[in-house]
Amino acid sequence: MKNSYLVTVYAHDRVGLLLRVAQLVARKDLSIERLTLNESAVPGVTWISLVVRTDHQTIQTLVKQLEKQIEVLQAFHAEEPARKGQLLMEQRTAHSIS
Repeated sequence: MKNSYLVTVYAHDRVGLLLRVAQLVARKDLSIERLTLNESAVPGVTWISLVVRTDHQTIQTLVKQLEKQIEVLQAFHAEEPARKGQLLMEQRTAHSIS
């Protein structure tokens, strides 16, 4: 079953880093639904956040392959909520009940 996964990568900021990450995702025949690139609190370290839709085994393999890249310090994944709107509605409902 395919779910949306948020993949977060912390890596040394080097030329070509984003290209290598995108190539690894493309090799798995996945599309990037959302991509964010930011500078972390540590100088010279970038964090990349991307959302892909796939199964659990494929996302685990992707994360392991990302961690093998020389620049990558750490990579991990988490399952995205099925619907953000639903999550916001639940938060508002919980807030109004309290």
